[in-house]
Amino acid sequence: MTGEVYIIDESGNIELYVDGFIAPAGLAFQPGTDRLFITSRVIDTFVDGEAKLAVIEDGVVTDLITGLPCCYVAMHSANGIAFGPDGYGYMAVGGRADHGESLAADNYGEQDQLHPYEASILRFSPDGTQIEVYARGFRNSYGIAWDGEGRLYATDNMPDFGPPEEFNLVVPGAEHGYPWFDCDTCFPAPAGVEIVPPLHTFVPHSAPTGVTTYLDDDFPGYYNSIFVTLWSAFPEAQRVVWFSPGGEDMATFATGFAAPINLTVGPDGALYVADWATGIIFRIAYTGE
Repeated sequence: MTGEVYIIDESGNIELYVDGFIAPAGLAFQPGTDRLFITSRVIDTFVDGEAKLAVIEDGVVTDLITGLPCCYVAMHSANGIAFGPDGYGYMAVGGRADHGESLAADNYGEQDQLHPYEASILRFSPDGTQIEVYARGFRNSYGIAWDGEGRLYATDNMPDFGPPEEFNLVVPGAEHGYPWFDCDTCFPAPAGVEIVPPLHTFVPHSAPTGVTTYLDDDFPGYYNSIFVTLWSAFPEAQRVVWFSPGGEDMATFATGFAAPINLTVGPDGALYVADWATGIIFRIAYTGE
């Protein structure tokens, strides 16, 4: 994966903003500032990998949080970033394995001890001095987003043996599933652990990635809706999915992509969808009845 971050203006002109990262995955400006927060990898290895959170200000890159778990199948890492209504940052971090098993050769497949920050959503202060687990149990949550009511949503990619992918309403302090799944080689949840079920599921291996909330007025009747990209080439993926405010209802919103990996709402009220396979950024705008 490329290690550069680019600026694209309203005319489609591209300019390099910063480089030198390994597989940057999450980008978010701290509201009201020009401080850009970015997640990336430091040690890009299958076992004992490492990721970090950095901030870019006035062209200077400063590492804020290092030592984050990484990089199962070259995908699980520190991922999406979203700033909450409390002014703190929130960051999704994937699990170090498929379902909590050890990947080390001497005890491969045995239940591993979880890293304190893996498979979780972390809450951090903008200066990086405070970090804590906000919620646990997300195998590889790529994208997270807050809605207008102060609710946090997260997509999640499920284990390799094929249970449905997830769209979650994140419950603070709760367990959302990882590493306790229903399979022959999986591990039972400890007694007394309650697992919060997802709001919705997608077909196995559809790879839900980006998520954004629509907090604009350009799409009539869509305020506070949630949009999710399904990235993979499996059937029923390669599309943008719409969820009603609160996430109760779900429908296909847009198709025709090769591998839509992320999306955001632009200052013009349009929805912008980045396609990983083609390198194209699609603009979806409302033009009237």
